[in-house]
Amino acid sequence: MENSEEEISFFMPERDEDIFEDGSIHIELHDVKISGARWRFHKNDKDPFPSKPHGHNIETGDKVNIWTGEVYDKNKTLTYKLSEKHILFIQSKLMTANFI
Repeated sequence: MENSEEEISFFMPERDEDIFEDGSIHIELHDVKISGARWRFHKNDKDPFPSKPHGHNIETGDKVNIWTGEVYDKNKTLTYKLSEKHILFIQSKLMTANFI
């Protein structure tokens, strides 16, 4: 099996209202504002915790399970859970990039 160093990163919208039911993002041409945490996803991460694949918060080092939305700190303590819309947003981005 080949080890790939591919990765994807994107900004996650802060508000649920900015994400449609299918996980796509709401963007208006006259007002494009996407704020929130920046997450990096590796296609073949050596550490499978908390999911395979999973995301790393670039600023805090937190990890997100892309299937449940559970976010863990560096000590593997569950700190919070993302909304269903945020989970769909992550999955949509990763599917578009052929990560999942």
